[in-house]
Amino acid sequence: MSDYIPKPTVETVCYHKKYDFTLIVLAYRRVTLDEAHRTYLQYLHENRLKHPPRGITARCETLYGFDLESGL
Repeated sequence: MSDYIPKPTVETVCYHKKYDFTLIVLAYRRVTLDEAHRTYLQYLHENRLKHPPRGITARCETLYGFDLESGL
């Protein structure tokens, strides 16, 4: 068994109109609205932000859709 995990390739774009903030969520499948929201909150927490920066586009990689059993 290999420890190699391929990079996620499916992009889901989320836009916050009030702050002109775009979050691109990279996953192994299209993420749901709830998963995108959790990723957004995790981005804010990891960067110690109360609200997103204005006019920025950020990218986050997730494991959503990755099958740990088969490795695909």
